[in-house]
Amino acid sequence: MNTAQDTIARILVTKFSVDEENIAPAATLAALDLDSLAVLELFDTLQGEFGVTIDEAETSEDMTVAELAAYVTERLPGAARAAEAS
Repeated sequence: MNTAQDTIARILVTKFSVDEENIAPAATLAALDLDSLAVLELFDTLQGEFGVTIDEAETSEDMTVAELAAYVTERLPGAARAAEAS
């Protein structure tokens, strides 16, 4: 299954030339050498890829890859309904 984390990793490698070996769930975006402008570009790409809205006030370059994946997953269509059902 292609998870949000897998998609984020793919985008980091293909669009931002991040070395795949450096991408780990606990790696922060800053540790992956993404500056604030690159982080905004990543968020824009993720919004288009997943069809979600990323609130820049709730996110930062200090987020880990896992935190960003969880943030995106929580905002996917149907995520609210699934959370209510459980």
